[in-house]
Parts: sequence; C-alpha cells; structure tokens
Amino acid sequence: SYDEIYWDGLAECYHRGLVTNVGVCNYGPTLVAKCQEALAKRGVPLASNQIAYSLLGRHNGAQETLDKCNELGVKVLAYYPFAMGLLTGKYSPETMSSIEHSSGDSSLRSFQKSDIEKKDLERYAKGDGVAVPEG
Repeated sequence: SYDEIYWDGLAECYHRGLVTNVGVCNYGPTLVAKCQEALAKRGVPLASNQIAYSLLGRHNGAQETLDKCNELGVKVLAYYPFAMGLLTGKYSPETMSSIEHSSGDSSLRSFQKSDIEKKDLERYAKGDGVAVPEG
C-alpha cells in the first residue's frame, strides 16, 4: 500500500540519520496503530501524531485517537487547541457574523456554545478550580 511505502521511507530517513524523530499528522486510531507496528518492525519509534484537538473539539474521533496514541506511547501534538481562536476571546458574536457574511465561511459556527457553556468555559479559563462539565 501507499502507506507502507511512505512508512518505509520514514524508516529509511531515520536509519540514515536524516531525522532524529518520526511523526505523522492526522492519523486516526486505526492508522496510527498500523503505522506504529510497521515502523516498530524496522526498529523505528513513532514519536508523534499531530491532530486537530481542542478544548471544544474532542469529537470526530479525536478523543479515540488521543486514547490510542497514549496506549501506544505516541505523543499527540494538537493543532487548534483553542478552537481556532474562539476560546481566546478573539471572536465576538458580531465579528463571527461579519466573518461569515463577508467570506461565506461558517466553519467556526460548529464550535459555537450556549451561554451556559460559555460561562463555564470563562470560569475555567480564569482558573477558579472548577472543571468544565462534560457533555
């Protein structure tokens, strides 16, 4: 398969000393397990898997991928950990509407939370020691 050819190339780079670590990006739980197994057969540790994972976006298999990586000893590197800036206060309802209207992009809309969820996240961000409820 193309994946195995790619992994063979990564292993070759590792053994030639061209890289000191091997990592992948956007591998789900099944593929990361297959990759880790294929690399291990060649004596190469899989160091990392970079995935979309945020405080709000632990869906679409991200949590399952994180769990599998932890089981395999593969470090997870998260991109968009603050929900594409949504948790930084960068976006207000007005700026989000403006962005959607001008660009037609509604990708941030999927991260939008209810007022109760927003208050929980704000309380958590301010560090009062109360965890954000699941769900």
